[in-house]
Amino acid sequence: MIRVFVFFLLVVWYPALRAQDATPDTVSQTVTVEAKDALYYQRQAKRTKNPTVALQLLNKALSIRSTTQDDNWVADIRVEMALALLKSGKTKQAFSEFLTAEKIYVTTGNAVSRADILTHMARFYEKNSAWKEANQYYESAKKIRQLNKDVSAAANASLHLADIALVQNDLGKAGTNVAYAIKQYQALENKTGLALSYVKLAEIYRRKKQYKKGERIIIDSALPFFRSTGYQAGRIDCFDVLGKIYFSQKRYSEAKWFFIQANTQSRELNDVEGIIRSLTSLSKVKIAIGDYNLAKRDLKEAQSLASRRGNLFLLANVKQAYASLYQKVGNVDGSENASEISDELKDSLSNIQIAQAESARAARIKVIVPKKEHTPSVSAKQDSGLLIVQLVAAALAILIVILLILKRIK
Repeated sequence: MIRVFVFFLLVVWYPALRAQDATPDTVSQTVTVEAKDALYYQRQAKRTKNPTVALQLLNKALSIRSTTQDDNWVADIRVEMALALLKSGKTKQAFSEFLTAEKIYVTTGNAVSRADILTHMARFYEKNSAWKEANQYYESAKKIRQLNKDVSAAANASLHLADIALVQNDLGKAGTNVAYAIKQYQALENKTGLALSYVKLAEIYRRKKQYKKGERIIIDSALPFFRSTGYQAGRIDCFDVLGKIYFSQKRYSEAKWFFIQANTQSRELNDVEGIIRSLTSLSKVKIAIGDYNLAKRDLKEAQSLASRRGNLFLLANVKQAYASLYQKVGNVDGSENASEISDELKDSLSNIQIAQAESARAARIKVIVPKKEHTPSVSAKQDSGLLIVQLVAAALAILIVILLILKRIK
């Protein structure tokens, strides 16, 4: 009986222990392979620049999630999918993902991430001139930011709300939002935020014909802050607003100088849209002072750049400036033709924006994917089987020892 016990230990128990404790003899035998779990596919999706591939990877990540990936993780994946869908031009599907993610964040109480989604949607509507929805989502995001004491993000939302109010020429609402932003940025000592706020305030003053106030706030506050922070794009905005302030007062030589500065800075930054805007503004000054040939040269370059860029809004503005030029030189047909083209371009842009906004409005919440139980890997199953063998062997060994002891007692 003892021989049987020893044989059992040598054949079953000892090999099992050796298999469990076996380690590679050398470092070169160790190969690290990244587990292809949900997080792996999420990381791969972030690395690719192809939105279609990103969607495939994110769907894979969602389908194999384990219990370690909670509902907030699912919502994060939904947001990433929405952004990829927007890049693919699939607005309705993108907003379905946004709305689904928002609902999850409401359930989990993740207010910060919910505010981020609201901001994404607000920017989309703002870009497509859907002012009602843009205003609604920015306001909601701002309230959440305020409740969570994220004053910088709340101030940023206020500046967007001010932009929307300026488009609608609601100077009272624009002023209220800018004042709020200035107060928050002052508390944070955020010079860039303050400078951006002052530029918008200067535009409000310009529209109110309070030109001196607008001029001083740019020269004394906005420009110095932008210089100290090295924010060159902000300086372009300053030059643009100053140019408009002087143009509104028919101080054409000063307006021309500032528009030239905006044009020069835009070229240094390779800001094509900034170049187009400054050229169009320069042409208006030159038309006003009778430099028609120079104005035409500026508009020709602006039109070429806007056409290559495919920017209907800027191209429509260029055509409208052409209409003014032709009218000044007595070319009635040319003026009417340019004006008609400008209107057609604006209508085309408006139709595109309306279609995009309608597609977003038609979005519905998707069914939330339930949690999936983690499926053990092959290696885990092998470890489990080995453990069972060891337990059985141990039980048999103990049983044999007990039997031997009982036999001796007898």
